[in-house]
Order: sequence, then structure tokens, then C-alpha cells
Amino acid sequence: MMIRSHPALGPSLRGLLAFGVFVVAGPGCGDDAPQFTLQQVMLEIDGARKDLERSLTTSGGFDKARASAEAMEWWSEDAAFERYLERSDLLANPERFPVLRSEYDVRLAELITHLREGKEEEARSVYPKLTASCDGCHAIYRPVLIPR
Repeated sequence: MMIRSHPALGPSLRGLLAFGVFVVAGPGCGDDAPQFTLQQVMLEIDGARKDLERSLTTSGGFDKARASAEAMEWWSEDAAFERYLERSDLLANPERFPVLRSEYDVRLAELITHLREGKEEEARSVYPKLTASCDGCHAIYRPVLIPR
């Protein structure tokens, strides 16, 4: 079993630290690896996105912004995010999802590249495109989420 540590544990997993859990299973970790629900994964992505937005508008917040974007990327590789394709609402309208998912992946990668290169204005200009890709997908495929 392959275990990897998470770059920025989100609030819903911080409680696990109290019980001595310091790593989480990531993509490709095997059948006996902990399984996250789609709801957990989406809440972590959304929390990281909110942290990213705050960091992009804070002077000197680009290290935090990069960590938040990288956390979004990490959670987007989780098996639960990939299993999203098995949902019945996607099966009813499957042709649109790959296009929307690709837009999200491209914008997130572009944002991370700008943040790693210290290109603040470019990163800020990509962020609205990233959130538009999230909103476009959720306008069609909306999981039921509980508030953080």
C-alpha cells in the first residue's frame, strides 16, 4: 500500500490528528487504503478554494495561495473525485463532464504555475476562470454538500 502525506490538511481532517493519524491515502494507494466520500473531497477542494481566494487578495499571501492551490490539485486526484463519473446525474449527461473537468484541470495547473513562478497578476487573472469552471460544472452536476 502506498501512503502519502497531504500537503495541507483541511478542517474536516484536522480532527483525525487528535487520534494520531498523520497521513492520508492518496490516489493509487490500493484497495485497503482509506476511502473518502465525494462529499469529503468536494468540501476539502471548496475549503482550499476559499483559502486560495483570501490569499490572493492578501498582501504577501502567495505562499498560502500556492499551498491552497496545491491542496486543490491533490484532492482532485483522489479516487472519490474520479468516481464522480459514476454518478447517475453524470450518466444522464456524460458528454459535458469531461469538457468541464478538463477546463478545471487546465485552469488549476495554470494558476499553480503562475504562483510557483511568483507571477501575482497572472495568478489573480486566472482565478476567476478557475471558479467559473467550478461553477459551470456545479450548475449541471451538483452534489448535495453540507456546510463547513
